[in-house]
Amino acid sequence: MHTFRHIACLVVLAVCSNIAIATDDPSPPANQSPVPTPLDRFKALEGTWDADITGDGETDTQVSYQVIAAGSVVAETLFGGTHEEMLTMYHMDGPRLICTHYCAAGNQPRLEAKSITDKETGFAMFDATDLATPEAMHMNSVTFTFIDVDHVTSRWSSKANGQESEHATFKMSRQNTGQNTGHNTGHNIVQSTDSKNAAGVAPEPEKDGLPTPSKPSNFVILMYEDDNLFATLPEARQAELMAKYIAWVGDLQSRGIFQSGTPCGSEQVLLTASGSAITAKPYAPKKDVLTGLFIIRATSLDKAVEIAQTCPALTHGERIVVRPASHE
Repeated sequence: MHTFRHIACLVVLAVCSNIAIATDDPSPPANQSPVPTPLDRFKALEGTWDADITGDGETDTQVSYQVIAAGSVVAETLFGGTHEEMLTMYHMDGPRLICTHYCAAGNQPRLEAKSITDKETGFAMFDATDLATPEAMHMNSVTFTFIDVDHVTSRWSSKANGQESEHATFKMSRQNTGQNTGHNTGHNIVQSTDSKNAAGVAPEPEKDGLPTPSKPSNFVILMYEDDNLFATLPEARQAELMAKYIAWVGDLQSRGIFQSGTPCGSEQVLLTASGSAITAKPYAPKKDVLTGLFIIRATSLDKAVEIAQTCPALTHGERIVVRPASHE
């Protein structure tokens, strides 16, 4: 501690006395450009981007990039302002580009850029903090494709139970920074005068010159099976399926899709009314028993059905019903 204070005092005195302190690594002359690094490509992303993650050509969320720490770190924010907000920090570690992803799944994978080309930078995980087990769901890789200065795609893959799968794709368009001033910066989301956009989807009614994105709504996934079929499965099979359910829910959480969910107990009581009298009696149907439900967010019933098709319930004989959770 005394050594640190002594050094600090010498530095302060040197500055106050205009004394030049020599170092082994002097800063480059003012007229010399800094040496480019792989991080520069990510610094150029600074700002806010509209992102399509459902593949329907509409804006589902925003992604922001901020250059911090005296230009040494780029901070990426996904699902900002929500319960599922996530940060990824990109920076150099000597000659290599790495990032730490602070995931809504509760772990923090660290990834290294293993592939860098003119158009792509691909990261792969090399370690992680707070990962419960190697089998727990976590982000395992991400590839950025730099289409042009205003269009970038990031494809994230997750890994659970030793299996890697495509997790989420963010098709990003740089926001029009001049939208509030009337200045055309060339970053408009819809650049065609055709009645449909590049994805073949008719744009929503415009407000202030920009398309209004579809508003996500809640949908309920209802799961039915015959006479408590899950309980009749071998314990090893039950454990395998529970791991799949946990990984599936973790995946939906990290994408801002999952809202809530619960299993249903096996006991049921049927209430019937006759006039003012209400009768309660045990109820034990053998077919299509409601065993659980999930509430998710999606931009349409079709998108909710696509999400429901990945539910592990379909792998062990259950049937699924998908319905809007409201009349919005």
